Amino acid sequence: MEPALVRSMRLPGRVESVDAVAAELVAVWQAAPDVSARDRLRVETALVEVVGNVVEHALVGAPDADLEVRVSVEAAAVVVDVTDPGAPLEVDLAGAVMPPADAVGGRGLALVLAVVDEAVYRRDGAVNHWTLRCERSEP
Repeated sequence: MEPALVRSMRLPGRVESVDAVAAELVAVWQAAPDVSARDRLRVETALVEVVGNVVEHALVGAPDADLEVRVSVEAAAVVVDVTDPGAPLEVDLAGAVMPPADAVGGRGLALVLAVVDEAVYRRDGAVNHWTLRCERSEP
């Protein structure tokens, strides 16, 4: 079954892209008004965290590299794919836990896992590929 809406965007591998991807989601939600506010927040939270990690870790030292984001709004889920040509990441999704409250960082992956129904990271050749899936709740 074809997704009801697909939006793709190419963003520079810079910190400004974290805000830009959140702004791009506004257009997605305008085109898919039946996605609940809860699901919108889940998708935005996970996507901003992943894009932040890509910029901070995978694309560090590659200022001319872009990342690509594809958001698919389906009847049952919102699926987001993020790809980048950056350095391979050492990602342990199974071991991602929320750090103590006084920790300075380390919450990103744990937060992603807390808000999505599925998060997958893989390396395809020279490309990092994240897939985030949020099952849709009732509006």
